[in-house]
Order: sequence, then structure tokens, then C-alpha cells
Amino acid sequence: MGETASQSESDTTGKSAWPKTMDDTIDWEAVFENPDTGLIALLSQAQSAHALRDISLAIVKQLYTRKNDPAEIKKFTSELQSLIPDEISNDLLPGLIDGVVAILHLIKDERIRKAAEFVEYKKKLKRKK
Repeated sequence: MGETASQSESDTTGKSAWPKTMDDTIDWEAVFENPDTGLIALLSQAQSAHALRDISLAIVKQLYTRKNDPAEIKKFTSELQSLIPDEISNDLLPGLIDGVVAILHLIKDERIRKAAEFVEYKKKLKRKK
């Protein structure tokens, strides 16, 4: 389900400082797309293919911090290793950034969907009271 401020405050990844929506879930659109502080803006600063891979792996590890997340980390790590192998040329950096951004958009869309499900769940609980 989505994360609330109280759930994320106890984590060690800094998610408690991430922007929130009116529903008190993480504002995934801002986390990913903010032109100054967003994850995609961070990726765009990579100066080499290897730096892009390192930044991307750090982002995945930052996003997936729950005890059931290791499979997701493994999946995205494998995708990133395939997309950006050790012997890749930096000439391909613009296309690689586009590829990683596409992966991040999938993650963002999933996070937004889960947050919306959580908000609906909270509303149903309120109606039952």
C-alpha cells in the first residue's frame, strides 16, 4: 500500500522529508519529476554511463526499503546491468538516460497507483466507523 508520513518517519532512508500530497501520502510526481530536486533531474546530471548506473542503483535502493522489497531490487538491478553493462561507451549516454528514465516512470506510476489504493483503503475504513 502507499506510505504515510507516520510510516515513513521511522525509516532510515529520508523518505519522511519527501513531499506529501493532501492525502498525506508521498507525492511521487514531485519526487520523480521536480526539475530541481527530482530523481529524474538527478539522473540527468550523470557524466558517464557508469555514473548513471551507480546513481540509478542508489535510487532503486532508496525507493525499495521494505522487508519484502529485495526481489524488486534484484529485478531492477538486473535490468540496469543489462541496459548499462561494464563495457558500454559513454557516447550512448543520452539514450541510456532515456532508458533509465523510462524504468523510473514505470516505478513512479506503480507508486502513484499504490498510494491511490491506500487512500481508498483509508476512506473505506473511515466509512465503517
